[in-house]
Amino acid sequence: MKLFSLRSSAAADSVRITLNFKGLDYENVLIESSNAHNNKLPERLSDFKPPLSPVLMDEQRMFVETLSIIEYLDETYPDPPLLPGNARDRAQIRTLAEVIAANLHPMINLRMQLYLEDVEIDQKEWHQKWIDDGFNLLENLLEANTARGLYSHGDDPTLADVCLVPEVWAAQRLGLELQRYPVTESIYNACMELEEFKNVALGLD
Repeated sequence: MKLFSLRSSAAADSVRITLNFKGLDYENVLIESSNAHNNKLPERLSDFKPPLSPVLMDEQRMFVETLSIIEYLDETYPDPPLLPGNARDRAQIRTLAEVIAANLHPMINLRMQLYLEDVEIDQKEWHQKWIDDGFNLLENLLEANTARGLYSHGDDPTLADVCLVPEVWAAQRLGLELQRYPVTESIYNACMELEEFKNVALGLD
């Protein structure tokens, strides 16, 4: 199994955390955001700029997009489950993960950072707006989740937490004040007690 990823990529970090939880051996191939032709990537993806990250190769199959990769890993290697419980539980977990992956992440990811360098816009104002909007929505949804426990949904980490923690890291690099979101902060701190998260944060996975 081979994972192609950019350094400091929240999306790729979510996959690395998942691989840690599943106890899977894999080769982590770092790719460069500045290289117009990234010859480390599979041929069909080598000319995209910035390069797609993450990309997972497993038994000659190529997977892109974080949530698809994580759900593939969760179905293929189901212990421990990151989408546990009944249909209602799984829908709630997916809701939280989608808010992060589809609502917040695209507004502060590398593709957006590179675009902002080429237009006349106050980058600090942009980051503040979208970080505030995204984390306010996430905080409200977490607070309203009656199944919330130590983590986003219950007392075991789920897909939602795997997506949340790297997005906090990315947003902190852009000025996030996590203490403004006490529920999110509590869940983040609980996650950071676990080796699966800490190893990625320290680059030890």
